[in-house]
Amino acid sequence: MLYDLSNPLQAEQFKSRSALLVKNGKIVELTEKKPKRSLNQNSYLWLLIGYWATQTGYTNDEAESIYKEINKDIYFVDKEIAGEKVRYIRHTYELDTREMSLSIERW
Repeated sequence: MLYDLSNPLQAEQFKSRSALLVKNGKIVELTEKKPKRSLNQNSYLWLLIGYWATQTGYTNDEAESIYKEINKDIYFVDKEIAGEKVRYIRHTYELDTREMSLSIERW
């Protein structure tokens, strides 16, 4: 269940529910839900990348690679998988609205 903790009623419901889960010794997973990038942001980004590609002679894939390299602090994440460090490249659907806005401004 999703709880909006800015709502006092839902915050209390969350506290009661989590206290009950602790009391019963349950296994739980807690994740923060961030606002996903909007479809308008995504459309605008791909319009910009496509336009830049046509003006510079790059393909869309090459332009996307250059765009992600410019925003490497947002797109390239080091993860540890099976004891080994792996560089993971995020997709645009994994970004929140703030990260997407920042990447578009840089581009």
